[in-house]
Amino acid sequence: HAASIRDLLAVIGIDHAKELTFTGRTISGAEAAQIGLVTRTAEDAGAEALALAGEIVQKSPLAIRRAKRLYDEVWEAGDAERLATEERLQREILAEVAAAAAAQG
Repeated sequence: HAASIRDLLAVIGIDHAKELTFTGRTISGAEAAQIGLVTRTAEDAGAEALALAGEIVQKSPLAIRRAKRLYDEVWEAGDAERLATEERLQREILAEVAAAAAAQG
């Protein structure tokens, strides 16, 4: 998925996008977090990334894969397509969970 102006507007809103575009101003990590351009800041970005990865790896791999697929597929979809995709993926998840539970006994 290539980034676009539309994506920037969706993330930080038109006012922030215009200000940054018109001024060419460099912003701090704290300001980037405040306007939603980044999700967090850290003194040691590498350590923070590893900690986040460690948190995610503790979750269900199936759930993570499906959530990633959901976000990837609905990012540019219209409302009707987005809802249909969410419903389809939820049905797939429930079927896979049921199959896994049945296989375990």
